[in-house]
Amino acid sequence: MRRNISNNIILLFVAVFFVACSSQKKTVKPAQPEVVASKKQEVTVDQLKKNQTVYSTFTTKAISKLAINGKDYDVTLNIRIKNKELIWVSVIAFPGIEAARALITPDSIKVIDRLNDNYINKPFSYINDYTNNDIDFETLEAMLVGNLIPLVFKNSDKIISNNDAYQLKDKTSNMFYQADLNKDFKSQTLLFLALNNTQKLNASISSFEKIDNYWLPVSINMNSSAVNNQIDAKMEYSKTQLNTPLDFPFNVPKRFSVND
Repeated sequence: MRRNISNNIILLFVAVFFVACSSQKKTVKPAQPEVVASKKQEVTVDQLKKNQTVYSTFTTKAISKLAINGKDYDVTLNIRIKNKELIWVSVIAFPGIEAARALITPDSIKVIDRLNDNYINKPFSYINDYTNNDIDFETLEAMLVGNLIPLVFKNSDKIISNNDAYQLKDKTSNMFYQADLNKDFKSQTLLFLALNNTQKLNASISSFEKIDNYWLPVSINMNSSAVNNQIDAKMEYSKTQLNTPLDFPFNVPKRFSVND
């Protein structure tokens, strides 16, 4: 099992980083994939930003059940974020042993694999082996804290209304994406689909808690398939905090082999 976990360590991080969507309702029913009766809704960027979480640091503990290519893992993820700068994750496997530690910046992905005494240092573009080329650091960060992904802000003029909900459907040169928002312009469900049908991500959130006047995710489900890899993740956030002093320790032991 130790080898199975370490062989999938990058894949595990990628799975986790595509899960967070948020809402201002305590319970949310999954949005319908198609808008039945819709009309164009003028939405300003200020309206979209109004209910987004504003923070300098974010930290949470995520009790996670992961299925990676049919194999199940129970892990705890300690997640720390410094806004627009870095994402730090410690992966704790049973019985309380740190299996890996990751540090992601807009330019790089670094992983300490403690199970095999290995250090992985890759450019951020490495994540696109498992995802779409349109996914960047800002998208990862936004999804983890429950904010709208940057693509929504760029295409606010394409949001359509359906009663008290909103939906955005659009595509880039590489992918189709759909975001279902509630009346407060908070994401309920999110879909990414590569135009060549090789990559797909579905993410939804079912419960939330209010922290510092912001609704933040608690229960998160996601399903991702890319490059012959299938990942299902169920995560329960706890001990979430905003704007607290954090450190981001990342020291690579000298005995570790390096994989650039």
